[in-house]
Amino acid sequence: MSNVGAIWPEIADGRPTGQSVIHQVGDMEIVDIFGGLGFPKENPFGLVVFTFRGRLNMFHPVGRHMITEDEVNAFADLLIDKVNAFL
Repeated sequence: MSNVGAIWPEIADGRPTGQSVIHQVGDMEIVDIFGGLGFPKENPFGLVVFTFRGRLNMFHPVGRHMITEDEVNAFADLLIDKVNAFL
């Protein structure tokens, strides 16, 4: 879900194609989506991965009480390096 509603995947041969059925709303082209998550204290670290229109999106909410900003940045750099190594 996002502020534009549920984005439904295009289906071909019974499988999602990685494209969205919705590409445009009025004169506005939808090029990306973003959603926010609540942040429960019981789960101080999260990783959300999804694709939209062929673009890989990742974000990781982190509780500031559990990890420093430098540690978050180091983790993000490591994660990006690993993903780029597979591309």
